[in-house]
Amino acid sequence: MQFYTAETINRFEALIAYIPFHSCYEWLGPKNANGYGTFTIRDAGGQHLAHRVAYRIHNGAIPNELGVLHSCNNRACVRIEHLMADTQARNMYDASVQGRMYKLTKEQISEILKLYVPYKYGQMKLAKQFAVCENTIMAVLHRAGVRSWRQR
Repeated sequence: MQFYTAETINRFEALIAYIPFHSCYEWLGPKNANGYGTFTIRDAGGQHLAHRVAYRIHNGAIPNELGVLHSCNNRACVRIEHLMADTQARNMYDASVQGRMYKLTKEQISEILKLYVPYKYGQMKLAKQFAVCENTIMAVLHRAGVRSWRQR
C-alpha cells in the first residue's frame, strides 16, 4: 500500500542530503524548535515530522500508541535504518541511558535548584535563563524531589 503520492515522495526526497561517509541522511527542509525536521503534506493535514514521514514511506502506518524513534540520536536524520517504531517509555529509557535527558550540566542543575522559588523565580524564568523548555525545568525539579504547588 502506498501511503503517500509519488509527487509527495519526490518532494520529500528532494529535501534529504545523502552525505558520503556519514551514516545519517540529513533533513534539509525546515526544522521545528526542537530540531526535528518538518514536512508539509497538503492533502494530509499540513505539517508532519520528517522522520515520521520517512517511516511511513517505507513501512506504511505507524502502529497505534507508538512513536518513531531515532537510534542515531540525530533529530534531523530521516534514514530508515535509523528509525524504529517503539513506545515513549523506550524513548525515555534510551534518553536517560544515553545521557540526553537534559542539555544541562550538573552545575546548571544545581543553580536551577538554588534559584527556584515558586511564584517568584519559577519554571518559565528558569527555562528562559537556561535556554531549555519548561518541561526540562519541571523534570529537574521533579527528580530533585521539589514539590510544585499542584502537589501540595
